[in-house]
Amino acid sequence: MPINDLAIRFTDEMYATKQEVSKALGTSVIDPLWQTIESYRQSFERLLRLQSIDKQPFRLVLTPTLLERLHRLERTMLKGLGRLVHLQATTSIVPAWKPLLLPTLQPLAKRYGLSTSERKLGYIVDHKPVEETGFELIESYYQALTILAEKRIAPLNEEWILTMLTTLHRTDNLPSFYREKELTNRPKSLVARIYEAAPFPQIEALMQDLMHFVHQSSLSSLLIAIIALFYLDYIKPFDVYNDEMSILTFKNILAHLGWDAYAIYIPLESLLDSPHFSSICQEVQKTKDLTYFIAFFLPFLEQSSTEFLNHLIQLDVQDIHQEQRQQDVMIHDIEPVVSEPQPTSVHEEIDANRYQNHLLETHPGMRRAEAYFYARHREKGKFYTIAQFKTLMGCAYETSRTSMEHLVELGYYRKEQYKNKYVYTVKGD
Repeated sequence: MPINDLAIRFTDEMYATKQEVSKALGTSVIDPLWQTIESYRQSFERLLRLQSIDKQPFRLVLTPTLLERLHRLERTMLKGLGRLVHLQATTSIVPAWKPLLLPTLQPLAKRYGLSTSERKLGYIVDHKPVEETGFELIESYYQALTILAEKRIAPLNEEWILTMLTTLHRTDNLPSFYREKELTNRPKSLVARIYEAAPFPQIEALMQDLMHFVHQSSLSSLLIAIIALFYLDYIKPFDVYNDEMSILTFKNILAHLGWDAYAIYIPLESLLDSPHFSSICQEVQKTKDLTYFIAFFLPFLEQSSTEFLNHLIQLDVQDIHQEQRQQDVMIHDIEPVVSEPQPTSVHEEIDANRYQNHLLETHPGMRRAEAYFYARHREKGKFYTIAQFKTLMGCAYETSRTSMEHLVELGYYRKEQYKNKYVYTVKGD
């Protein structure tokens, strides 16, 4: 097999570490091949304005394969969000949906040695007292989730951090904000540059860098949220509850970037106890390559998003319109067939994501699916159809028609009749 094919295989088919490449090929002599792999990856590399504890920039390798995978995931999530819109549950947690909420609480209860029974955790969802000590943190965590769903505070700032910490600690009198001591007495690995946590004098500056990244990055909302989760776990800025704060940060960022309450139901709480989580985080520390963490994270998001959509389909909720209930009859076949090529250029996709975020920020009433579609279908002189929106977003025809009409109302498209159907074109200046 030519070396170039190996570079593609160990980047696109699986984003392999140097050790994984060595193991797959059954040899420890891979330095020339690894240089070729790194050279191939550099053509898709993007350095971030987010630095490590040692002041080195993190990087992402945004190959077309990875971008398309993110697109597929986002389309699946958009289907779930669409169902929440019909259920009018985008800015609240619905206690009646216990099967969807319990997976977010059970891993936390297990971690603290508490009962994971549906009956006891169901009391928390129903806002009933649990007649057993130790469940106070689970109750506080659930309260934090309800705050996030209602988007009461900005995506990530010190006010939000304070609100979350006081909620988890169940007191307004916190002994400190960021931690003021080291979490461990063990020294860092000077060779591999591995930290168990950031030195406490650096925490405030590192957190400011993270906040700036979250608010200024042109990456997609999913990538921003995933990177923020990693970074919180990486520096561990608090004396306790660093894991819980990492997950809450991820969900809050998504909630503010157009996903609303959908983000609350993603059961990330079980991910941090994965046996591979620590080793992946160490690999990112050594290489400064966040792509390893993204590749680790995506399968979990793909599975949980599919399961969430399937649960919504299975719920017998009368508020869902009959037409939408008929959508996705084959609940295991949820990925739409794309009727047109997606952007293959990394720069084109970054531009589309940036413009998509701009639309959501300038028009709070615009739905995320509308912003996603228009950001990628705005070439003057071209005509777009309701069928294109329906195919790309995987939603009902009536939902697609309403979305295209909304874009007309907002002044982005002009509606024209062609033969026996309507088409939509970008409005001229």
